[in-house]
Order: sequence, then C-alpha cells, then structure tokens
Amino acid sequence: MNDPVLSQPQQSDVTQPPSENAAVKLWIKRIKDARQHFDADFKRMRENMEFAANLQWAGQTQMDDVEDRYIANFITHHINQKVASLYARDPKAISRSRKRLNYQIWDGTAEQQMAAQMALQQSAMMGLMSPQAAQAAALLQDIEQGQQWEKLCKRIGETLEILYQYQCDIQAPSFKFQMKQLVRRVVTCGVGFVRLNFVQNWDHVLSSSLTDDSMAYRIKRAKALLANIEDDKIQEDDPRVEQLRLLFDSVQSSVQQGDMTNIQQRLEFDFPSACSIIIDPKCKSLKGFIGAEWIAQQFILPLDQANSYFELREEKQITTGGQFVQYADDAIEMPRPTDGSAPADTQKTPLGCFWEVFDLTTKTSFFICDGWQYYVQEPTPIEPSINRFWPIFSLTFNDIEVEPGQKVRIYPPSDVQLLKPMQKETNRSRQELREHRKINRPFFAGIAGMFEEADLKKFADHESGEFIPMKNAPTGANGQQNVEGALYKWTGTPIDLNVYTTAPINEDISKVVGSNAQQQGMPIRHVAATPAVIQEQARMSDVNSNVDDLDDLLSELANGGGEMMLRVFSPETVNRIVGKGAVWPDQQREDFLNAVYLDIVASSSGRPNKAVEIANFERIAPILMQAMVNPALWPIVEEGIKRLDDRLDLQPFVKAMQIASQQMAQSQQQQASQPQGQQQRAPALPHQATGQPPMSAQPMPGIAR
Repeated sequence: MNDPVLSQPQQSDVTQPPSENAAVKLWIKRIKDARQHFDADFKRMRENMEFAANLQWAGQTQMDDVEDRYIANFITHHINQKVASLYARDPKAISRSRKRLNYQIWDGTAEQQMAAQMALQQSAMMGLMSPQAAQAAALLQDIEQGQQWEKLCKRIGETLEILYQYQCDIQAPSFKFQMKQLVRRVVTCGVGFVRLNFVQNWDHVLSSSLTDDSMAYRIKRAKALLANIEDDKIQEDDPRVEQLRLLFDSVQSSVQQGDMTNIQQRLEFDFPSACSIIIDPKCKSLKGFIGAEWIAQQFILPLDQANSYFELREEKQITTGGQFVQYADDAIEMPRPTDGSAPADTQKTPLGCFWEVFDLTTKTSFFICDGWQYYVQEPTPIEPSINRFWPIFSLTFNDIEVEPGQKVRIYPPSDVQLLKPMQKETNRSRQELREHRKINRPFFAGIAGMFEEADLKKFADHESGEFIPMKNAPTGANGQQNVEGALYKWTGTPIDLNVYTTAPINEDISKVVGSNAQQQGMPIRHVAATPAVIQEQARMSDVNSNVDDLDDLLSELANGGGEMMLRVFSPETVNRIVGKGAVWPDQQREDFLNAVYLDIVASSSGRPNKAVEIANFERIAPILMQAMVNPALWPIVEEGIKRLDDRLDLQPFVKAMQIASQQMAQSQQQQASQPQGQQQRAPALPHQATGQPPMSAQPMPGIAR
C-alpha cells in the first residue's frame, strides 16, 4: 500500500509566487513565537486543570494517590458552586431599538399633534387648503411615517428574538451545557473563548468542540477516499474501502429521510480550549483583543482528515517528510529522528498542526500548516462580517492590568490558581495530623525474651474482652511473677488540634475568591427572615462581581449573532423558523442594523431567585389586572416587565383577554338579533381576577395577530 499519508515522501513542487511562500513562512514564525511567548501561561492552565482534577501533591500522576496522601479537594466544590450560580439556565435575549430621531417635523409633544389635527379639521370644514393646513398635513404625515417605521423595527426585533433563540436551541451539544463548560473553563484556566460561525446550506466549518457529522463533510470524505482508490493509493483489502461504502450508504439514507429539506442557514457556537487560541503578543486586553493585529486558532488534525476537509488533491495534498512538523496527541511537537533508521509507525495516522488566522490588517482569514510552505486555504474576506471583526469572544473573571515589559502576561489568574496555596496548606495540615495520630498510637513495650511468641501475637491481635492465658508468666521488678510489671503501656501525648486547625485557611478562602465552601450550607438561626432567603442573598453577593462579565459576553454574542442574521439570512429561512407572521427586511438591511440589536436581560442566566421573582410578580400583578380591564395600560405592563428583568410570559393573559372580548362580542350580537320588545340588557362579563366588568373590549394595541 502506497498511501502518501502513511509514507514519507518529500513535498511536491507546487507553482507558487515567491512572495506567497515568504508570507506563509512569516506567519508560521509569528504564530510559533507568540505560542512561545505565552508558553508559561499555557503551562499554568494545564497544571490548574490537573490540580482541580485531584492531582494536588508533587509527583502525583493519578487521581488516587499511590502514596495515600490526604486530599481534601474543596476546589471542585467551589467550581461547581460558581458554575451553578453564574449559569443555571439559558439567558433571555431581547431586542432593543437604538435611540433615533425618527421625526423630521414633529417635536414629539401631544400638543403639537393635536393642534395639527384641529387645523386640518378646520381647513376641511372651510373647504380651503391654507398654508397652516398644509403644514399640519405634513406634520401628521411625518408622525404616521415615523410610527410606521417604529412598528416595523419592533416587529423585526421580535422576529430577531425568536430567530436567535432557535439558533441557541438547535445546538448539539446543547448551548446550556457548553456555556456551563465555558464558565468551568474560566474558573479553572482564567480565560474561555466562544467562536460564532455562520453556516450556509451544505457548508460546514472546522470546529474544535463539535463532531462534524454533516452531509457536506461526509461527501468530502467520500470524495477523498474515491480519489485515492482511483490513483491506486488504496488497495481493495484496505478497511477504508468499507468506510467508503458506509459513507455512500449514509449519504443516501440522509437524502431518503429528508435531511436535505432541513438544510438551511444557521449559526454555530464553537467553544475552543483555552490553549488553542494564540493571540498577537501586542494585545493589551483579552476582552475585545485590544491592540491585537491577528488571532490564530490551533487545530491538531490527522492528515487524511485535513486533506478531506480542505479538499486537497494530488500535488496540493499535505504529506509528511521535508519540513513538515508532526505532532503528538497532546499538541506537542514530536522530535525529528536524527537519521533515517527509525521506521515510521504505519498503524497511526500522522497529526499536523493547523492554524486558522484572522488578520485584522487585511480583514481576511486563511489556513496554514506547521512545516508546510503553502497556504492550506488561501486568504479570503470574512463573510458575513460584523462590526467587531473578530468572530472569537473571550470571557475572563479576575481581570488584571499589565503593561509591556512586565513579568506577567494578559492572561489573568483563575480561581484555581488563587486557591492553590490554601488547598495545598489544607492537604499538608490534614496529612500531618494523620501522621501525628499514627505516631501517637498506643503500644506495649517489654524486655525481649520475657514473653513467648504466641503470647505476643495474642497481645497484638486479641479480641475485645478476650482472656489471654499465659504459659510462662514473666518475673516483675519485685522478683515475683507479674505481667503488669513486665509490660510498659505507651498511651501517647494529647494532640493539640489548634496546631492543625484550618480556620485561618477558610478565612483566606473567603477573602481570595469571595466565598467559603466550608461555611456555605450552614443554616442561619435566630433571624427574622427565613434562612433560605438570607443564604440566597449571601450567595448572590458573592458572585455579583462576575455576573457583569458573563452578561457582557452573552450580550456580545447575541449582538454579533443578530448582526449576522440580519445581514445574510433569507426571508424564506426566517419564515420557516419563525412563522408566517415574521417580518424580515429583504433590502436596505444596513438601515435596520443601525436601528435594532439584540441584548441579554441582566442576570437572566443565573440561578432563579424565588424571593426576587415573587417580589417582581407582586409589583406587576396590580398593573396587569388593570391592563386586562383597560388595554390602554398594556404598554406600562410591558415596560414594567423589562425594567424588572422578569421572564413573565404575557401570552396567556393576552389569550384570556381575547376570549373575554369574543364572548362580549357574541353577547352583543345575540342581543341585536332578538326582537326589539324582547331585548334585554346582557350583564357585562366580570373579570376573573377583579370581579369587575371590563371597561373596553377593543383589540389591544401593539399586539401581533
């Protein structure tokens, strides 16, 4: 079998401009220099991962310490508590309208509008169109056009909300699971990244957190295997022939089952590892990548998979040998053999290091491979583009300020890093207490030869309350046979627990990370409020410093995702997802990009706070009851819910009011159909909550039907 992936020929001579070859070499050097620049930070992140996974003693290589040293791993408990506090549910995205001056003539006051209406009515009564009437007509037309624009933006915003929520719901693995993993990664490593991708039809993107099972990748993989068979690079008895057959069957099954009908435009959220994002050393802040001119995402891929994904054929196919750098599974460069005597491992597919580079200077992205002198994928503009350019978003909690030339880098310390000294001291304290207790165990001492071997074994292994007859009783100090006098019992010295207390350590934990895992969960007694409410308030105060950071990331994701959808999503795709009532611009989309955007309700991803939710409902319920009677108050209800950042669903109340209106209309029709002498005044339907008759049955303003 002569497979270029498994053998090691030299690289093919591909026609390439010298400038392009030099550019690729320059980018490889830049990225490897940057990776070396942040090597200490990446090493610290990996050590923190192992430390949080219970490898907390020097030389420990597995979770169960072979030396049986004491480990009280409270760091894992702290991580779980923080993840549950910061991200307990998917956040609520809402559309917001930017403040704009939508009226050219109207000053926004009701007095000017009423004056214009009166002037127009007087002109109609007189039958003359005076200059004042013409100005009034222009003013009313300006008001009507401005209100129509605002209503249109509101409907587009509602469509955008539903569309973005759908994109989050269809993620696999789920968006909630991956976001919880992201928060856990930030607490452990100090930084986490999210990448926002747009996928069009059959296209697919290279992902570090998702297994690509798309039809597009299966077709690419089948094409690559078929090309190798045609070139006699794969023999008939090769297992990849069977893989090719299964790929064809899978694609055919997908077509028959209707997978092709579900192909559409969509967003994908990728969550790369903390060490896979390599940033320009010029960067001054991880949030927003301020000062960076480029960012690279690293992928460690088997060569056959890479050649299939990038559809590299013949002379463009990446092969081993030459300057190609082979990598191990842990993303570490494998040493080059000093001579050609070392045989190649034909049972293992070689791994290569691929970088996707985002260049801010040229606003392009491209792929290169370590040791490959050609572009794997040539530079192309990023589409769809967003205002911030970078499709990668970062999340950090313990932000620090650094300047060029300092010993520290832009990567902040994680909670695990901050808790390391306390964790190690707790382990040492408990381990020394254990050793002290072992040393302090009671034992018996006596002169050698005074007891027989069988008696000594009985002393050491006797049962509780057992009588031990001795064959030869030893002679005591008084010259008579006396067992007690011949034995010396060591009872040890009392252990001072204050020497081994961890109370100061718990106090330091509270100061360093804002929470004490040892004290949480203890009920608070003799207080006026319930302990559950007080504990909830204390827990929320501990994590408030990181809530804004998470909200900012979620808002940036929602804003970027909404911008992508507004730029490229087709009305057909939007209608299939949102429904027939969707409103979506087909032309002049830039106008709506400047008017509507998505935002995240503050703290909507945190754990539900029952006390706050009950208080919110108590505030909004009276206004809601009045709005059910008087629909003119409905805008106050909607604004109140926004101000309280509540998740109250208004649809059941809308339906209840519509049903009441229909019943009222039916009752009026029945009265009108009766003879005049038999008509009776039908009693008004009382409101279910207030018991009062409704004041109006008119349709609610601003509600789409």
